[in-house]
Amino acid sequence: MIQCLTEAAHRMPEKIKEIVDYTSCENVMLDVVGFKNDRKGSYHVLFVELTSINRDANHSTLAAELASVYDEILRNTHYKYIELRTTKSLDEVLIYPIQAGGFSRLRDYLLKTTSVSPIQLKIPRVLLKKEIVTFMLNERV
Repeated sequence: MIQCLTEAAHRMPEKIKEIVDYTSCENVMLDVVGFKNDRKGSYHVLFVELTSINRDANHSTLAAELASVYDEILRNTHYKYIELRTTKSLDEVLIYPIQAGGFSRLRDYLLKTTSVSPIQLKIPRVLLKKEIVTFMLNERV
């Protein structure tokens, strides 16, 4: 996943400076926390903190463009993804841009709410706990 996300950002050098960090969840986790959007069907959700070239850029538009490029890369590199997208079993990824420092705040939150030591803490790449999904939704730009 990170390779495709990084490649997608590299294909947009005039808009994206870097991917700071990311995490993901399945769309059903949005339902679990009671978050509603206008998307139907099954899809993955990426929470991405990125640095844009233009500080005044619309991060929602930038995230939609990034999602489209990411989808194209996945279609070209993963046969199972092509099958899922072709049969409409899986919709295009939804990327939520995260505020600057969002993953630092997530780290602090995890240190306060879990028993893990700072040395052992890793940001989960797939979110399975509704409290963390809610936290990330609140960090959206």
